Formats: sequence, structure tokens, C-alpha cells
Amino acid sequence: MSFISFIRHGETEYNAKGIIQGQLHIPLNDQGIKQAEKLAKRLSREKIDLLISSDLLRAKQTAEIIVQNHPTIAYVEYSSLFRERALGEWEGKDFQNYLEVSRADKNFQVRNGESHEEFLERAKKSTQYLEQRILELNKTGIGQPHIAVVTHGGLIRRMIQQYVMPEPTRHPPYLATDNASITRIEIKNQLFKRKNEWHVKILFLNNTCHLVCE
Repeated sequence: MSFISFIRHGETEYNAKGIIQGQLHIPLNDQGIKQAEKLAKRLSREKIDLLISSDLLRAKQTAEIIVQNHPTIAYVEYSSLFRERALGEWEGKDFQNYLEVSRADKNFQVRNGESHEEFLERAKKSTQYLEQRILELNKTGIGQPHIAVVTHGGLIRRMIQQYVMPEPTRHPPYLATDNASITRIEIKNQLFKRKNEWHVKILFLNNTCHLVCE
């Protein structure tokens, strides 16, 4: 058995104002830095064998704060695979307006960004990559490896959707992913009816107790 923690980055000014960030490099604001520090304090008491992060600025800053406060993590692996969805012309614009427009038109497409189908495919590749890294850690003799991934709300929801919904939809049930939250799964690879399959248990969703408790 292994564990994956999906961690959303700390708050930015765009988060606070309801502005779409997409793949823009927006830094953490003061509140986001405080959130990341509390997150790091909690994670410092946990075994983490590999820390991966989106290469967007807000995720990188969050990951760097985690590393600075963890006793055993030596480095962060940065990857564009774990970026937020590219929303093209909508980046820098009002999020609620985007929701209204996109949900009113069943044929809505993002110009100069990732389509719904492209984003789903990237989420699938993201989960497959993490599963492969688990197998690699197993081969090095690490028992029950724990991978932590600092990423973005949209991608976390789509990665979890890969496990809980056999047929992805354009508008799946909404899973909250607050800034600096942790969503953790337990994952196993085992033979089932002569096929290797990953079996997943969701341990918790959108856990933010570290932000309100000392």
C-alpha cells in the first residue's frame, strides 16, 4: 500500500479576488505564505518520500516552504504536468463570469487554452505518472511510500475524478479544494481477475485542520 497527498497551493491575490489564474505565474500573498507555513508545520511530522510540484510560481513557493521545514525532504521535483488548466483568453478575468458563460453553452471551448478533453487527458497522465513513481519507489526498497504533490484545485479534482468516476463528465460533482488543503488517498496495485489494477481508498478530502489548529 502507498499514499498520495494532493496539496493545493496557498492563497494568491487572484484567489482572494476571484480572478482566473490558469497558467499565469501569480505569487502567494501574505495570507498564502502563512497558510503554507502552517501546512509545512503539519507535514514536517509526516513521512514523505517524494515531493513533486507544479512549476507555476504559487505552487513552487508553497513547495519551497514545505522543503524548508521538513527534516528529510532534500529536493522538489518540478513538473509542468501538474499545472492548472490553461484557460487562454480567460486568464486574468472574473471566475464567476467564466462559470456562467461556460455552463450556459454545451459547446463552449476555451480559445488559446486547453479543451475539456485535453485537460482530462493530462489529469489521466498525471495519475499514471504518480502510479509509476510509486512502483519505482517500491523497487528501491521503500515500504509504503508517500508521495506529496503540490498542485492546483482544478487538477486535483480531475485526478480524484479519475478514481471515483469511471466515465469523466464535463461538470462532475464539485469537490472543494481550499488553498493549502490536503486530499489524501491510499493506493494499491494488485492482481484482480488476472489484470493489474490500482485500488484506491480516499482517506480524506480538502483537509484544512492545520490552518485553524495549532
